[in-house]
Amino acid sequence: MNKKNYWQKYWSQTDAFTSLADDFSGNYDGEILRHWQSIFKSLAPASQVLDIACGNLPLPVIAVQTSELFNLDLKISACDLVVIDKQKIQSNIGIKENILDQINLYSEVNSEALNFESIQFDLVTSMFGFEYSDTEKTLRSIKNILNPAGRAEFVCHYTESRIVQVNQRIHQSLIDLQSSKGILHCLKKLSNSLGVIKTQSDIRALKKNQKSEKLRTRLNDKLIHFYDKYGEQSKDSNIIEFVKHYFSCLLNSNMRSRKKMIDAYINELVNHKGRLEDLLNAAISPARLKQIETCCNQIGLRLKKPAIVCHSGHDVGLIISIVQAN
Repeated sequence: MNKKNYWQKYWSQTDAFTSLADDFSGNYDGEILRHWQSIFKSLAPASQVLDIACGNLPLPVIAVQTSELFNLDLKISACDLVVIDKQKIQSNIGIKENILDQINLYSEVNSEALNFESIQFDLVTSMFGFEYSDTEKTLRSIKNILNPAGRAEFVCHYTESRIVQVNQRIHQSLIDLQSSKGILHCLKKLSNSLGVIKTQSDIRALKKNQKSEKLRTRLNDKLIHFYDKYGEQSKDSNIIEFVKHYFSCLLNSNMRSRKKMIDAYINELVNHKGRLEDLLNAAISPARLKQIETCCNQIGLRLKKPAIVCHSGHDVGLIISIVQAN
């Protein structure tokens, strides 16, 4: 599954407002919220704003709310590479229709090839999105749609942030789960040893099956070791909940139905692992930041000194501010 498909599935199936549902139960708050409020508040009335890689519109919603609070009448647009559904955002996340109506949404728009012939933007923004693209192509694309005094403001994942460090451990935990000596391999072997289970008597009889009991003990040991190794990060895979669910569904099961259950879980795991790999590969390193600065210099933009934004006392994002060079 390619990058676009991972994110299409995530945004179409999740009820999360942001791409970091474990860190933000709703929209961005705290220092991140204050940062963006200050950016939008600094704009002149009726300024044109474009949010790229917008996801479920958390940043455009902040822009609308800030615009209303300070009577700015900002003209807010948003685009994403995948299809974003306003109706789903309204019904599942609870964003009011009158807020969403103030956002001009463009789905299936690549930030590397922006084309807004009738609009020149005063501000282009991105919250954990710009870094996923080919940043040189995106910067050249943004340059073409900025007005002469326009600027860009991004908050990006970077290699030293808490978010990236935590997700490196989660990513490794998902690799371990699928390894030849991992929990899922053991569960598959156990599943194959159980045969057809039609009655409670069949379930009780399993305790006399030495092979399945040996595998069940090994599975429990692996689960304990997995939790001891990864701690809180082990919960991200929901493996313990899945194993509990698996055993709760043994009655009236056979090898085929159990395999289907395990395969469905693995499919979700693969999608999750793919999104994490995207994040880890996208994180801005010092070398990549230097490449961004070089590209800016080449196309008539200027990268201001980057800063760090925090959440709950941890560094979570790199602030990249870009202005016209002249």
